[in-house]
Amino acid sequence: MNQSLIAGYARAAAVFAGSLAFLLMLSPSATFTKELGVLESSAVRDIFAGHVILPSFAPYEPGSDIQAPPLSWWTDAVMVRMLGWNELAFRLPELVASAATCALLFLWLAQVAGYRAGFWGAASLLLCHYFADAARQPRMDAMLTMFTTASIICLERALFGARERRRRLLISAAILMALGTMTKGPLGPLLPALVLGSYCLVTRRWRELLALDLIATFIGAMALVIPWYVAAYRIGGERFLQWQVYGVLFHRFASANIQGHLYCPNPVYYFLPITLAGFFPWSLYLPALGIRFWRQRGSLGAPAAFAMCWFAVIFLFFSSSAGKCFVYILPAFPGLAASIGLLIDHLFDRRPDAPVARAFGATSAMLGIGGLLVAAAMVMILATGLPALSVHLHPRDREYLEIFHSLAGHLSSAVFLTVWTVSAFLLLLGWWRASLTLQLDGLIALAAAGTAFWLGVMNPALSHEQSLKGFAQEADSLVPAGAEIDFIGQMDYDFAFYSARPVGHARNFDCRALERGQRYFMASQEEYGKLDPPRIGCLDLIAKSKAVDRHGERLLLTLHPGGTPAQADFRAPTLSSPAECCVPDE
Repeated sequence: MNQSLIAGYARAAAVFAGSLAFLLMLSPSATFTKELGVLESSAVRDIFAGHVILPSFAPYEPGSDIQAPPLSWWTDAVMVRMLGWNELAFRLPELVASAATCALLFLWLAQVAGYRAGFWGAASLLLCHYFADAARQPRMDAMLTMFTTASIICLERALFGARERRRRLLISAAILMALGTMTKGPLGPLLPALVLGSYCLVTRRWRELLALDLIATFIGAMALVIPWYVAAYRIGGERFLQWQVYGVLFHRFASANIQGHLYCPNPVYYFLPITLAGFFPWSLYLPALGIRFWRQRGSLGAPAAFAMCWFAVIFLFFSSSAGKCFVYILPAFPGLAASIGLLIDHLFDRRPDAPVARAFGATSAMLGIGGLLVAAAMVMILATGLPALSVHLHPRDREYLEIFHSLAGHLSSAVFLTVWTVSAFLLLLGWWRASLTLQLDGLIALAAAGTAFWLGVMNPALSHEQSLKGFAQEADSLVPAGAEIDFIGQMDYDFAFYSARPVGHARNFDCRALERGQRYFMASQEEYGKLDPPRIGCLDLIAKSKAVDRHGERLLLTLHPGGTPAQADFRAPTLSSPAECCVPDE
């Protein structure tokens, strides 16, 4: 192994360590609320119950299998055994996977363009809201992104770079795609195949796709996961094929309606605003990137073309799906970040494209002005309170403003505002002096401060206000050991996560039935108000939480047997879908 490759691996290890350290600053032990994956964490309980091959959402959603192979949940189960049933145990695998993705992107860009491109590509990926937020979610998407990124890089290097290591790289790609498949199904090999295929077609290298060893790589990736699929079929039978293999993969692409459930039926442009907002502030520089692509379309260079194919084909693939859930687009972000890294590296050339440099500088100036205006508005809120116009804001936005105002006098808000303001001045000064270095200093400081404050301070503060963790602990102290708590209506999965006792759905709520023991129920104030008077009459209130969302307080109730006669059995309304579907409505 040559010295330059060893140096590259050492720097990639440093990028991994730095990325993980930054992500661990974002309150990984913050309480869960309605985050994606809290429902799916119940699969870990099912693994501990002995259902290792094909776990389900039981007991939260009895009879509902998880919608992807269980590698992510196996990893979580190991972490829970080591660290206990807590937030960090469920977040740590995704945090490590996200840091590894940054390091892999750095390593690839360092090999194809240089360390500077690698640094800025990894920095723009890490310091954007969407990627950092996904790293804190207790679900499999960050892990899928890591395996997808690694397999794409191995395939690109094997075909167009380190041909002397082609065999080892292709074997590595097969293993990585198999691991991606075990994380989230056929997307493991499909996404790398789409990226590689689109690049070969765009650059007229389609013959590379016919290479026997490349074909064997994809066949090998699928062969490696066959044992699990066979074992899962023996356990789940036809239901497994219809639900996990056909229903939530192939059928979802063509229709958002699967077996009567709606899975994120969003419009075709859904991921465009998500990408622009989630990649902020780096997305503001996309016009400069577009100018570069247009002006140098005939001499762009292989790395830039590959990075753009990487982003574009995954973005278009998920945009063309009928079911579009918020987090799906995550595997496209490394390609977009690589494009930004290559753009910044180009601006350091001795003679960069002047229109591109001007567009980059103008964006820095606008970002600096905007940053100063936002900082001024924040100072006014901290000093004088919420403006009168805030009553017209969305309740969630007003809640964020109230939380921010509550931080008046806290060190975190003072540090954030100081760094934010200095960053804005650096951006403006860099534009005024035509200094790319000053602009980039201001840009990375602003991105780091904004990401750290939003996800490390504001988001945990909101979670503390909305989480039912404390109420779950109170309910545990009031309900006898071994007794089950059944939800009337939609379940609060954060309550179920934190409860030390079985939590399920109310299936037989009949006041006339003489129960063998006391029954305990949970209901939101909204759901409780929908019950008819006879049912309310046989329920006693034990405790209630504060109002954590628009559904109101959560009520802990008990049914006293032989109460007021009621009509037929009460059955909780069917949920639109498990947590795989969409961002929570709150």
